Amino acid sequence: MNKLLLIGALPPPVGGDAVWLKNFINHSLNQDLNIKIINTSFIGQRASQLGNNFYFLDEFRRTIKIWGLTFFNLILFKPEVVHLNCNCSKFGVIRDYF
Repeated sequence: MNKLLLIGALPPPVGGDAVWLKNFINHSLNQDLNIKIINTSFIGQRASQLGNNFYFLDEFRRTIKIWGLTFFNLILFKPEVVHLNCNCSKFGVIRDYF
């Protein structure tokens, strides 16, 4: 059984990355995969008020959560493959780069 760590957004909101990840999970049910998912969806005010507003504190908390879960899963789950759906926004690319 192959171990796979997926880092990406799950619905809601429904968008390109979220739909891809949902379809991949549905497809993987027929495969011999052990999958862990780190959900990178919006949290806080930005999750309830989708738009172009940027809430620094919410994004900071979200970044720390994503990084913490990633390192935790790399150490304990020891995946063979890690797939990251990078958000192509000016802050998303910087966060995912690190």
